[in-house]
Amino acid sequence: MAGRGMVEEQDKAPHPRVLKFTKENAWALATNPLHFDKPTIAGVGLGSSFGRARRRILTRPSA
Repeated sequence: MAGRGMVEEQDKAPHPRVLKFTKENAWALATNPLHFDKPTIAGVGLGSSFGRARRRILTRPSA
């Protein structure tokens, strides 16, 4: 599902351990918008925030 939210400056900052797959079939740092199929309406979706939240969980020290 592609995002349609307004892309703001904070949304363009990549996280060093969250990646996206590009239209060139390569991995790159994830920045919004994540998708590339409709560039005129591409926006912020849940994918980037999900990736960042998942990364926080995976890098937390075990109790």
